[in-house]
Amino acid sequence: MFNHVVADDVIESIIVEGQAGAIDFLEMNASIFDALVDYIHGMDLALRAQPICDQLTDDAGTAANLQNTERRAIALHAEQAADLGSLGATTFDIQSCMRPPP
Repeated sequence: MFNHVVADDVIESIIVEGQAGAIDFLEMNASIFDALVDYIHGMDLALRAQPICDQLTDDAGTAANLQNTERRAIALHAEQAADLGSLGATTFDIQSCMRPPP
């Protein structure tokens, strides 16, 4: 009955628009899902890195070395600073685990 009231080309355009909208919706959901997976992965790495960070900062000498490394990294070019920081803290930020000495 619908075919008798509306022309076939109109029906086809409605279907094509609906498919395009569904594809856009699925792509948007995939992007959100990817971002969520990346966030969860980052949280997992941070949780695994925290005990290592605690061990490093519990020793006063090691904590001082980390602070010196951070000061040197700030003085270097941004790319060099990223490389220097990644040597001692691949999965976590040095600043995030530094706490004042007891």
